[in-house]
Amino acid sequence: MTVVPALSEPPAQQPKGNWKTRKPELIRELQLHPTVNRRVRFVIGGHSLLQKSKAIARPTRRPSATALSLVSSVRQRQLADADVADWFAPIKNGINLDVARPSSGVWFKWQYDKSQMQAIVEAGFASVRIFMPYAAKLEETQEQIEDALDAGLSIVVCMWGLNDWASNVAKGEREIANGGSNGEGWGPLALAWKGFSNRLVFEVLNEPEGIGFAKTSAGNTNAMKMYNAAVQAIRNADPDRPILVGSPGLNDAELLEYVTRQSLPYTFLDGGHFHNDPNMGVAIHFYEPRHPSIVPGITNAQQTNFAMWIGSLTQADSEWRDGIKVWQAPIKLQFDFVDDWRNMVGHSNIPVATTEWGCWMWESRSQSDDFRRWLDYTMEQFAAHDVGQMWYVGVMSNQYAYTIFDSETGWDAAILPKLTGEQPPTSWPPINQMLNGEFLRTSWSDATQALPWVATGVQMVIIDDCRAAFGTYDCGDAGFSGSTMLKLEGTGGQLSIQTYPAGDGTTGSPPFEGIYGPQGRTMLHLTQGASYSLRFLAGTRAGSQGVVRARLKAAGGALIHQFNAITVSGPPTASHQLSYTHSAADAMDVRLEFDFGAAQQVIYLDKGDTFILGSETLTITSFDGYDRRRSLVATARLLSETDVTVSFTPALTSNYPASFTETLSAPSPPLSSPLSPPSGALELSGDDGSDNFLLLLLAVILAALVGILIIVVVLVVFVRRAGEARQAERQQRGKSPASSHGERASVHAYL
Repeated sequence: MTVVPALSEPPAQQPKGNWKTRKPELIRELQLHPTVNRRVRFVIGGHSLLQKSKAIARPTRRPSATALSLVSSVRQRQLADADVADWFAPIKNGINLDVARPSSGVWFKWQYDKSQMQAIVEAGFASVRIFMPYAAKLEETQEQIEDALDAGLSIVVCMWGLNDWASNVAKGEREIANGGSNGEGWGPLALAWKGFSNRLVFEVLNEPEGIGFAKTSAGNTNAMKMYNAAVQAIRNADPDRPILVGSPGLNDAELLEYVTRQSLPYTFLDGGHFHNDPNMGVAIHFYEPRHPSIVPGITNAQQTNFAMWIGSLTQADSEWRDGIKVWQAPIKLQFDFVDDWRNMVGHSNIPVATTEWGCWMWESRSQSDDFRRWLDYTMEQFAAHDVGQMWYVGVMSNQYAYTIFDSETGWDAAILPKLTGEQPPTSWPPINQMLNGEFLRTSWSDATQALPWVATGVQMVIIDDCRAAFGTYDCGDAGFSGSTMLKLEGTGGQLSIQTYPAGDGTTGSPPFEGIYGPQGRTMLHLTQGASYSLRFLAGTRAGSQGVVRARLKAAGGALIHQFNAITVSGPPTASHQLSYTHSAADAMDVRLEFDFGAAQQVIYLDKGDTFILGSETLTITSFDGYDRRRSLVATARLLSETDVTVSFTPALTSNYPASFTETLSAPSPPLSSPLSPPSGALELSGDDGSDNFLLLLLAVILAALVGILIIVVVLVVFVRRAGEARQAERQQRGKSPASSHGERASVHAYL
């Protein structure tokens, strides 16, 4: 999403990006029983809590497409991942997930976690859209794909291209199709992910204008060359993969006239092309009403900037024409563009989806009549014109302007029922509310900037080469996380994070470039009665020591809680974990602060997460249903520090129909590795039904064998006795008087 500046309002160009990694080894899942009290856990430090801006992708080695294809094919056999009858249907009820990854991300976005997919599906959405920068780690994107499919969601993967494609179109065509030294193209990706069902949808390129393709005839034509090159590569590898191509510009509906068979001359199989491709759709974006006004005859002075600013509908509530109000006109115009395009190409069966739309959100707007009228009218247009919709954005951070999900308060109750038809869940998975806990660079030119973190009294430097401090280039080899960590050097001082200042367009430029949003949205929350856990990595050089103390404050400065000081010595061997239960009233604007001792010291910080205690999902990575004690033994990812109640439901393909619920006493052990969450062998005394099934089967088999044996014995006895009877009868009939006299003579002779 990119916004054109107007008047004193935000010129916001919204960067996007998100991705992460996981192994395709899910066998079963244990989830907390719904009766468990929701408790919160929040952690700091670390290497992936943020998302990188699109210009700051760190080059990394990735597995080959062939390797990914093997992983994908194996994974496909493990997933209950079946095609849907209509691949486009879930896109009519979708949401954007715009978060960061361990290796890269924009600083004002949460780090990706599987729990976000769970929160989305529990809210009633049928599909999710994620972003894949061209240079992203493919295993991280594949993890998100698998997580979405596991959750029952369809997933749209949208590529962010490179800025130099606009100036070198031939290079762009090659790279978006086939990849290059700095990224993977759609052809190899389509081959690698061919095994996934049609619930995986490729959105070829996000907003070409955002990467330099001018909104001119030449620029729009060149943008369409990118789309065609990508689609041809996809169709060569996978003729059936669902694809969304966008219009040029910012995927503007007014530029749909460029989306034609002439600009998309790809072919596939025997005579397949754009007009008869059953798995092809078109994506558009819009944020309306806004400035500049796009409706001929309506000036900026007449129009309100509601979608991308704090404007109200009141100033544009007069009738424009044909019963349409001024504020409704630009919304209606989007769907007129769609109808005109369908008539132009003559193929109204090609589906169209608005994969981005939305507006700034804050509490008073959410409860306003303006918002209700705007939302109702827009949703009516989607239904009337049969256009899919995916709100931007659902999950991103507590503070970001467009988000409708908060880690501590859940989904916005005013909008969710309109989008999904369901009421907001009363509980939701734990979501990390920290930003940039991985301490990724905000700028390649300034290693002292790791927004939104602020250092006072100590020198802060981002380290992405650990040779000087720990003798190894990769910081992960030294016990840290990802590709960067934070070095703090000095005497005393603090490192802190709290709500970042964002410009609302009324008081000049924001302190952080491009970061606009309504006042009143905050980053970190503590809710009454919730238990929080702060976890991070900390280390020093070998032979050195340091001291760090964490504290929680109100953003205004009042102390909420101070943790005990931690002594750090040498490289990290485990994650430091601090717990706190917030018994006071809700604190909705919190400052997290690390304080360093009075002595001169050098400390390295990294890796943090935030989770809600008592609401974790335990992902089983090994499984044995045939233990001698007839219990399920699982190695699970466990982040709870308290007893938790767990319910077990076998997979759809399981032969074990039974379920059970158990309470587990599960204290969190230290991290076995600073790069992975704590793991342990959990023995669940509840029976998963597998042993009962096996014992029943064995009993049936034994009973059958015993029955057969009895029948055989009876038959043998019967046959033997019958034979003896016949033999006796023959002997009796064969005796005569002579023989009897002879026998008597023999007896007398013997005597």
